[in-house]
Amino acid sequence: MSLLQTMDGSVSTCQGSDSLDPPRSSVSAAAPASEPMPAPPPALPASGMTRSSTGKGKRGHPRMNLPTLFSQMYGDEVRLHEQHREALAQHMQAANRLADEAREAREQAASLQREEMAQTAAFNQGILAVLDKFVNMSGRHV
Repeated sequence: MSLLQTMDGSVSTCQGSDSLDPPRSSVSAAAPASEPMPAPPPALPASGMTRSSTGKGKRGHPRMNLPTLFSQMYGDEVRLHEQHREALAQHMQAANRLADEAREAREQAASLQREEMAQTAAFNQGILAVLDKFVNMSGRHV
């Protein structure tokens, strides 16, 4: 006869021809009765992680007092506003530069158009002068 300890910690006896074969109802191997099996480790929460009592929160960040937290948040917000202000100033400079370039391009186009119109008017005056001479010459020979 031999003693067997099951997974739930109960001890049972085994009778049979071969003391090495455990009974069919037993799942664990034979262990001496004087040494109890160690207790299973405590079950972990569903998340699989345990919280420590070192002052760390859920995400592992050290706990801060509210004035420090608000001060850091305010500093971050001030830096973001300053970055936004700088970006806005750069955009305004670029927009002003583009507006100046567009104005200069319109002025150039208007100047070229005035020049072309003056050249066209001069050409037309030249043609009219040639036609006037031609008419005067042909009228004398008639």
